[in-house]
Amino acid sequence: MSIRLGAFGFATSAALVVLFVLCWLVAALLPGIEGATHGWIVLFTKAPVGSVRALVEGVIWSIIFGWIIAIVMVPTYNRIAGE
Repeated sequence: MSIRLGAFGFATSAALVVLFVLCWLVAALLPGIEGATHGWIVLFTKAPVGSVRALVEGVIWSIIFGWIIAIVMVPTYNRIAGE
C-alpha cells in the first residue's frame, strides 16, 4: 500500500504544529521551566521563546517543514516498498 503525499503532508504538518504549540504554551505560561521546551522552539524561530512572534513563525515553519518531510519521505517509502 503506497502512502499519499497530500495526506502525509497534512498529517506531518499538523503533528509538527501541535508539538510546537504545546511547547510554546509551556514556555509562555510556565516561564520557569521553559528550558524543557526552548530547544524545540528555537529550531523554528529566532524570536523570543514565549512571544507571539515565535508562535506565528513557529507554526508557519512547522507547516513548511512538514511538507518538506513529506516530499522526501513519501517517494522514498513508496520506492522502497515497491509501490
